[in-house]
Amino acid sequence: LNNDLITTMAEAGYQTVNIALPAGSSYYNENNINIPDGMSVTFFGLPGETQAIIGVKGIDIAGTHSFIKFENVEITGSGRKADGNNTTNDYLFNQSKAATVGAIEFSNSFLHGFKNTPVRLQGSDEKIINLVKFENCIVYGADARTYSLIHVDASKGKGKIENIEFSKTTIVYSGKCLVYSRNTDFTSLILSDCTFSKLLGSGDYLLDCDKNGNGPSQGVTITNCIFGSTLAEGKGIRANDKPVEVTNSYITNDMKITGNKINDLITYDGGETDLFKDPSQYDFTIIDGSFAGKTNCGDPKWYMK
Repeated sequence: LNNDLITTMAEAGYQTVNIALPAGSSYYNENNINIPDGMSVTFFGLPGETQAIIGVKGIDIAGTHSFIKFENVEITGSGRKADGNNTTNDYLFNQSKAATVGAIEFSNSFLHGFKNTPVRLQGSDEKIINLVKFENCIVYGADARTYSLIHVDASKGKGKIENIEFSKTTIVYSGKCLVYSRNTDFTSLILSDCTFSKLLGSGDYLLDCDKNGNGPSQGVTITNCIFGSTLAEGKGIRANDKPVEVTNSYITNDMKITGNKINDLITYDGGETDLFKDPSQYDFTIIDGSFAGKTNCGDPKWYMK
């Protein structure tokens, strides 16, 4: 995966590209990959015993793109330099140049190892992404609190992710917040059939739109989710007064939310270790046979069999 490959395809006139990566292969690059204006790309891991690994410094999406997709791949921040030495990449996307993107989607993928976060928008150029979606993924965010799992801190109104969705996905660590969108309105945040663990630090929010009443115009929807432990006492949602709709979703007693609480979450009378097989080793298989959501709540990968 390098810019010569991408440029060659662009010069040949391709606007929609599928890059097939053999199972068990690994692709490291200490440089950014630049997706040309007008091109949409799917990075597709072919089936096999282990997923193909993508370990590039970052991906620049300046310009206009219908979509950038990742399917059945492992995306790591644990990179490797050309001389063979290891390095840690800060971001997958850290977009400052102007960009318009229909969707950035991750499906059946494992993301981990980034120093800061997989997705950040920053700077004063206008950047609009209609959708960022994680479906059937496992994501390990940073355990530091500098950046959030999705982090929008561009100049007000100059960086926006309209719709954010996590579906059938496990999130361990979120960094500062699960979603941070500084002083910026957007459209929706949807959490469905997800398992969350070790979120937030002291005083951090699940969703933080800062102090000026910004937030999602369609509110927040939480369906069939389990919220496990926090790293410290955190908070719920700091955003506008749009509704937060909660259905069949639980919070363990070691997820400490002390302010801006999310109403209608059902309290589970126990901690992560009572509900999950081995959360310290990221095994969130449900082991409590008395738990009402054992076959219909959280990431389906962990349902009680």
